[in-house]
Amino acid sequence: TLGAAHRLSPGSWEYADWLGLALLRDGRPADAETAFRQAARAAPWSPAPRLHLAQLYARLNRPGDRDRERQIFARLRPLQDRAELYERKAGDYPDSPHARHLLGLVYLEQGRGPEAVERFREVLELDPGFAATHHAIGRVLQAQGRLPEALRSLRRACELDPELLEAHVDLGTAYHRAGRYDLAVEAYGRALALDPERPLVYSNLGMAHAMAGRLKAAADAFREGLKRAPDSVDLHEALGQVYARQGRMEEAVAEWETVLRLNPGHQRAAAAIREARRAAAGSGGQTQ
Repeated sequence: TLGAAHRLSPGSWEYADWLGLALLRDGRPADAETAFRQAARAAPWSPAPRLHLAQLYARLNRPGDRDRERQIFARLRPLQDRAELYERKAGDYPDSPHARHLLGLVYLEQGRGPEAVERFREVLELDPGFAATHHAIGRVLQAQGRLPEALRSLRRACELDPELLEAHVDLGTAYHRAGRYDLAVEAYGRALALDPERPLVYSNLGMAHAMAGRLKAAADAFREGLKRAPDSVDLHEALGQVYARQGRMEEAVAEWETVLRLNPGHQRAAAAIREARRAAAGSGGQTQ
């Protein structure tokens, strides 16, 4: 009966998982493994197939496979517990947008994008001014490459709640991806006005300035970031690139050497240093 149900609904992870349990109890572990694997592929966010695979591999004395599945189960279970909690809350309080918003966020963490968007749409039906949900939808749209729609949602989130810092950051990122660097700079500036201790935002700001050709402003932003995160490999590398474009090769090499001190395997920094030294040797100069 379960086999027939699975054939009729091959996308149902529950049917595949139940079929695996029945096959295992029927003494057919190889077929059970196939069914559990199908369930895991259909619902990569669900911990249940992973638990059943771990139990199967324990029976088959395959400790490596057992431990791998246990680790995946341990990672997925807390998220699913939260999803089930907010599903209950959404059912208990159908007129409250908050539980649906939180449920949508958990679905995003689980990789259940369409279900997350469905919950977010329900939130906006209940409360069109729910800024955090406009922000969440903007993030989803941006991840899908739908930049015009993402920009509309992110701008709306920032209008509704000007202190929603992460919305300003994501708006800056969307503008950057759209090639609208001046607007990206404005958005990052608003984010830093809310919290000036964000090294990653300084990095984003510096990149936007650099793409717009404002190298001095880019260098200033990267240096401000390094005041907050002096061991940031990305910031040191980016500052080195700006110095190189400004013709300040000794300072550029010093930044790349710092990158190698922090991350000895950093290939781009090593290659940049070699290129700088070759150029200096070819011109008769000396780069330390």
